[in-house]
Amino acid sequence: MSSNAVAPKVSNDDALPVGQPARGGAMTRAFIFEVPGAGAEEYDAVMKTLGHDAPGRLYHCAGPTEEGWMVVDVWESQEAFDAFLAERLLPVARKVGFFASMPQSFPVHNIVEEPN
Repeated sequence: MSSNAVAPKVSNDDALPVGQPARGGAMTRAFIFEVPGAGAEEYDAVMKTLGHDAPGRLYHCAGPTEEGWMVVDVWESQEAFDAFLAERLLPVARKVGFFASMPQSFPVHNIVEEPN
């Protein structure tokens, strides 16, 4: 994680509220996508095409739900997410047929990571 990003990793021993502005006053944001009717095959096709390089993305996790697939991302800023969405994700998702609802999002107040 870059030194000027919001919500640096902290251990449970020293978990403190974070949420200081990143570059240009932007705040770290989390995004939750629900993709009804999708599964690992569709998700893997999107990820294979996109690769893992996503400037500004801090965390990514995904998995199955009863209704389909869910993706949760944490981004350095709304602007970084918007650029990735428009320039990379939407064109690939349309091509593969991985159609998500508009994501829910919220400003990240804290990230706690377990110590190694």
